Amino acid sequence: MNERHWSEEELIAHLYGAGPSGDHLERCAHCAERWEALQAARRSLLNESIPESNEFFASQLCSLRERTNKPAQGVRWPALAVLGASLASIFAAFVIFRPQPTPAPEFSDAELFSSAYELVWRQEPEAVQTMHALFEVEP
Repeated sequence: MNERHWSEEELIAHLYGAGPSGDHLERCAHCAERWEALQAARRSLLNESIPESNEFFASQLCSLRERTNKPAQGVRWPALAVLGASLASIFAAFVIFRPQPTPAPEFSDAELFSSAYELVWRQEPEAVQTMHALFEVEP
């Protein structure tokens, strides 16, 4: 026999109709034995009865209520509330008292056109003006 044995995952997938198919289980005694054990385990789980006594459910309900009514260990709600209020007030202070942006200086149209005209029609570039400043003689 040159086929390999099916893995546990393949057997479970085959049990639910999604695994490999074929006649491997008829030809391989080892896999057939594992297949029968898997089917027997499934049958025993399906046939197992769950106790449905009222006392069992009442005890479960009581234990759930006890767990949900207990305050969580280590959580200090008042401290967290104070911290949250402090952070909210700091945030509000930053939003309310933030500095206003400085307004842009206003120029009249005449000033704007004169500075634009000066930039376009200037005889000497700025670099030349700095060169003149280097050679000025101070008295």
